Amino acid sequence: MRPYSRLFPFLFALIAPFALPLPCHGFELYSGVPFYDAAKNKVALEDFTNTDAAPPLVLFVWKDKCAMCRAMLPEVEALKTLTPDIAVIPLMIDAPDLFAARKIYAQTNTKHLPIYLDTDGDFAKAAGILSTPLIIVYNRKGDEVLRAKGFLNLSSSDFRAKLNSLINEPEKGE
Repeated sequence: MRPYSRLFPFLFALIAPFALPLPCHGFELYSGVPFYDAAKNKVALEDFTNTDAAPPLVLFVWKDKCAMCRAMLPEVEALKTLTPDIAVIPLMIDAPDLFAARKIYAQTNTKHLPIYLDTDGDFAKAAGILSTPLIIVYNRKGDEVLRAKGFLNLSSSDFRAKLNSLINEPEKGE
């Protein structure tokens, strides 16, 4: 047994409270934290949800060096096609540049998804994003109702049924 292996649980106990994301029930923790669209315009999640008729939102967070993320891009595109009443936002974090995103879209034959970039990582830090791929689902009020890591079959009827049940769930007070 290595002598320093006994220190790992102790060190983790010291570091873990600072490394874990804060609990989040909506946009309040990262309200106004910008990311960028393909035209280099600043965008925030509130831009997709500030109207009374705002659609539910699915945020797909991915990185360029993540193979699983690349494999999910066609799934995200299929979800956008199959559920036109839900806003789907693919956000590339730690993005080197727009060219890299376009190249990956071409490699994965992704043609109908917009490109959003978090080039400086501010949004990822504010939202507590520690790993990719990540799906975050918000209902019409902007409340986070699902956060799932790893590969998901987004185009499956099971996932779409679960998504619709989460988004259309009535408030607990009603």
